[in-house]
Amino acid sequence: MALDPYGYPEAPPVPGVAMSSAGDTDAVAAMWAAVGSLMLNALALCSCYMTGLLALPLGLYALYKAGMINRGGLSATGSSAATAGLVGGAIGTMLGMFFAGMALFMLAYFLFLFAMVFLGAIGAAAGA
Repeated sequence: MALDPYGYPEAPPVPGVAMSSAGDTDAVAAMWAAVGSLMLNALALCSCYMTGLLALPLGLYALYKAGMINRGGLSATGSSAATAGLVGGAIGTMLGMFFAGMALFMLAYFLFLFAMVFLGAIGAAAGA
């Protein structure tokens, strides 16, 4: 029986509960990345779409990780978490692309307005 770092023996396995494997933890990571992407997309409505720039790569990571996991065999818990990561990652990626596009459009628009005001001020100063 293995001892933990504090000298106590490991707890015996609980009957009827499957032990998680490394693939299951990757599936849970993909699911939480998808949840994070969806939450950042929800915050994009309050932050002038800027968090959409962060939500897009997080949704893509969830899609990639869940897609790689669904190709391999997993237990029931890992498979359901990977499927949740795949669906949430797909929705998060689509919303992230929209909000990131809106953020870049707004940034370009404000830079255009700043340039017009700046050039107008230079023209007014040169004509005066």
